[in-house]
Amino acid sequence: MKKIIYINFDFDNYKTKTKSQLKSFRKFNYVTYLIRLSDNELLLDKITNDNTETLAKQKINYSRKNKIKYYKIINNFIISAITQINPDFVYIRRICLNVIFLNLKKISKLTKILYELPTYPFDYTDSIKLNFYQSIEKIYLMKIAVRYITLYPAVIQNVCKKNDKKIFEISNGVDIDSYNISKRRKRKIDEKFNLVAIAHVNNWHGYDRVINSIDNKNITFTIYSKNTEEIEKLKLLVNKKGLNNQVIFKKLSDDVDIIEEINQYDVAVGGIGYYRRKALYDTSIKNKEYCAMAIPFIYTCKDKMFTENFKYSYKVISEDKNIDLNDIYNWYKEINSDDYITYMYTYAKNNLSYDISIEKILKYMEGR
Repeated sequence: MKKIIYINFDFDNYKTKTKSQLKSFRKFNYVTYLIRLSDNELLLDKITNDNTETLAKQKINYSRKNKIKYYKIINNFIISAITQINPDFVYIRRICLNVIFLNLKKISKLTKILYELPTYPFDYTDSIKLNFYQSIEKIYLMKIAVRYITLYPAVIQNVCKKNDKKIFEISNGVDIDSYNISKRRKRKIDEKFNLVAIAHVNNWHGYDRVINSIDNKNITFTIYSKNTEEIEKLKLLVNKKGLNNQVIFKKLSDDVDIIEEINQYDVAVGGIGYYRRKALYDTSIKNKEYCAMAIPFIYTCKDKMFTENFKYSYKVISEDKNIDLNDIYNWYKEINSDDYITYMYTYAKNNLSYDISIEKILKYMEGR
């Protein structure tokens, strides 16, 4: 039986994507294992469709003074898991500059390494320090680590240079089976226009643009997110504009039935600030999730997973300007008579599944 170990040290923030990718690997007959960090504890899990079994765990506390010791523990844990399981390859989700502390040389002697880059080229930021760190990271990955890494599955968000070795384009997607569309209902058209956003909110989501564009009391905007630095900034903006009754912040938990929640809203807000990180394409999961939920959405940058004539998305200008919410409302009224729920779900099922990218990766690996 084929086996894979997936390594994600930021699992708590990206568990949906990780679980979906692992489920796709299982569809192609791989036994799946996960190494993750959670609450200062390293865990090795065996994951099936019905169960998660923790095979090993180890307490670990991060300290700047003992960073080398910290990663020595991590490396020993990974090596022990690989030796025990003997996977066909390990799949590592990007850990930024910390990759320098992974013993890729030793790992590569035991199995093949796939190192996923969730966005490539890396995001541009306003921080000179962070941009410098990312430059060092890229040099390390492309000049040094490249000899140990078999493949870099990457979600390409801009023009990629041809000399970037071993970059293999993939796309974000959805686990279509997790969306119970039988519960999906349209909200009846009335004077109220209810917008929604579901994200781990950052500046590049551009939700401040929506808040600044609310110009009448019939518009509401609900944001589901964990508390982030950007959420705190948005709350200050809402208070300043006196929109506390129209902009609602909710915390999304695993207990929430998102399809039933989405029935309260008319249009979803995708990333409408990706130009802030100099992205040419929208590579996020958001648009794909909205499509699987069968709710029309707005966006800025082109998403390569949707055709140009996709009717149930609305493009807004890629600039720090207000958007015309009244025009978006009129667009929504025009499409509301369509059976967009069936169309969007079917489109997601046929075009947006993680299975597509995982199959591409496995075909490449099996052809080597």
